[in-house]
Amino acid sequence: MFKYSRIRFFIICSLFCVVFSNELYAQNAVYVRGKIVSEDKGEAIPFTSIALKKNNIGVYANEEGDFLFSDHKAFYSDSLVITSIGYRRKALLFSSLKKNAMNIITLSPATIDFDEIIVSEKRRRKPSASTIISRAISKIRENYPQKPFSYISYYRDYQKHKDEYLNFNEAIVQSLDNGFNRVYWNNKYRLLDYKKNEDFPRINLSTHYTQTTDYDKPTKVIPRAIIEDQNGNELFMLVVHDAIRNYNTRTYSFVYRFNKDFIPNHLFEKPKITYNSDIPLYEIDFTGNPGIQRDSLEITGTIYIQPHDYSIHKLDYTCSYRDRRQERHEIYHISTEYGYDENKSMQLKYLSFRNAFDTVDPQDSTYFRITESHWRAGPSAITLILNFNNPIDEVSAKQKANYDILVGSKKAKVSNVIVQGTRMFIDLKDVSAPDLKEGSAIGFENKRLSDINGRILGVKRLIHLNQYRELFVQEYNRPLLFEKDCLMDYMPVEKNCISKPQGEFNYWMNTPKGKLNDLETAIGHQD
Repeated sequence: MFKYSRIRFFIICSLFCVVFSNELYAQNAVYVRGKIVSEDKGEAIPFTSIALKKNNIGVYANEEGDFLFSDHKAFYSDSLVITSIGYRRKALLFSSLKKNAMNIITLSPATIDFDEIIVSEKRRRKPSASTIISRAISKIRENYPQKPFSYISYYRDYQKHKDEYLNFNEAIVQSLDNGFNRVYWNNKYRLLDYKKNEDFPRINLSTHYTQTTDYDKPTKVIPRAIIEDQNGNELFMLVVHDAIRNYNTRTYSFVYRFNKDFIPNHLFEKPKITYNSDIPLYEIDFTGNPGIQRDSLEITGTIYIQPHDYSIHKLDYTCSYRDRRQERHEIYHISTEYGYDENKSMQLKYLSFRNAFDTVDPQDSTYFRITESHWRAGPSAITLILNFNNPIDEVSAKQKANYDILVGSKKAKVSNVIVQGTRMFIDLKDVSAPDLKEGSAIGFENKRLSDINGRILGVKRLIHLNQYRELFVQEYNRPLLFEKDCLMDYMPVEKNCISKPQGEFNYWMNTPKGKLNDLETAIGHQD
């Protein structure tokens, strides 16, 4: 269980973010690789479902549209069924895929013009976008489970820096949900398996977010934004950003309370009709209301709603900013998809949340710093002698206001500064050797001293990363008994204890859909 945090991910002003892409594959096995792209634009389609029809197992593509299957003989007589909201269903033989090259698979859009379809014979007047969304929100209690339920999912969190995945962590999680009529912070979670994936580089980063940069610690800082870090538990940070599940509680900018704030905070385009396989859906694009976007922010998104029961199947939400050159930079992105179960109740399929952050580069060895220091005491004066790793900028060095210096407990004044390349002599007045009592020393605090390249003393290079958290549901309402039972607590995922189910328990990581059973070794890493 975890504690309720009153505020989620909120925007203060314009923020900064860099988006990276990469393919993530295991290195030592034989795999069939694929990439799902749109036929009309050639763009990657994220989180596409790729299922083996006969074997009844499958994967989701990652955010770049990439997926991976083991080249297993049991699959050769099978066919892949590929589905994604907004695109036509596609099937192809597994044996038709190339084994030694990337398979580019295209999906054609399923969107048609709203005027070309009669959604309901009884309805003569087409409803507006806001009317459709209002009805959908009002029917959440009807369309989503109100009684307690559970699900088992594959969960992962990681960072990206440029083209590289970092700190890739994976888990199998059981979620115990009290139902949509109860607030989410009463839900409970069990960690059923966890591993740090050593196939990818790891760097030392704090599990916590802070508001200011500490150059001595690798903390995560979101420029001009606030995110409550759930005491370092990335899974808990993810689940609080499901605006559909948490429709009557405060979530993130600028959805806030989905049932009250979503409609007034956004402007909606004319509805279109699209499909998820044979299920028709309203597709409604939206932007942020100018009153909340202002000049620096840009909010875009799409909501998908079934026209007959008004169930919400998907919500994509992106907040970005434009720099002085009007280049767009993503701040955060949240994607949530639900679908029908066998009882026509809506259940979570996947949840994804990423945000940008800055952190101190732990590998920066070139930052401007003091390499050696000592003092020289005369009968009536003290000189502080400092050696640096880089040549010193004389202009900043001569600014006496740049220094706060204590000699023992007494504040000293700077009378003169001499710079000789990487060496500095600071003459102090109003202090003398007697001020240096036994066991005391000189305390030196720099304000804006820099080297000749403009690097401020003690300020390390910052790197910009994206933080990813993703959860893919594998099975609902499976009863489990436990040999070891412990609920997740309000701490980093890796520090939680692992519950051990009784009997056979064949779920797997890197393949976030279905259950392997006797094909446990058939699927490899997927991303």
